[in-house]
Amino acid sequence: YFDGNGNSELPFDPANMYNRFRMNIWTNGAGNIPSAAGFVGNAFSSDRTRGTFAFSATNVSRVFRDGFSDPIYRLVYTLESPQTLEAGDYWFSHDVAVPEGGSASSNGGLREASTRNVVRPQPSALIELVR
Repeated sequence: YFDGNGNSELPFDPANMYNRFRMNIWTNGAGNIPSAAGFVGNAFSSDRTRGTFAFSATNVSRVFRDGFSDPIYRLVYTLESPQTLEAGDYWFSHDVAVPEGGSASSNGGLREASTRNVVRPQPSALIELVR
C-alpha cells in the first residue's frame, strides 16, 4: 500500500511510465535487523525475479485533522513463476524509483535516462513466513 498524493509540491502519478516499482525481502539477522546491507533484498528482489506490477485505488483515504486527505493505493507484484522462501522471519520493503528532477506526473515529458539517480528507502517492516 502507498500514499497516492505524495508531496503536493512534487505530485506523484503511479501510472507514469518512468516509475520503476520494486519489492525486496531480506533475511533476518542478529538483533532483528536485516542480515544484508544494501537496498536489494538478499532473499528476494523484483530486480532479479521476473513478474509484473499492478496498482489500484483502494477507495480508502487517510484523513488528517485539517481535513486534508490522502488516497491509498494497493501495489501487487505477481511473480512469473512461483517462489518459495524457507519458514522464518524476514524484512520486506517496496519502493519506487521516480525520475530525478521535474514532475513525476505522466505529462512531465521526462527522459528515461533521468531515472538513473534515485533515492531508495531502507527496509521498513519485519514479516514472518510460516509453513
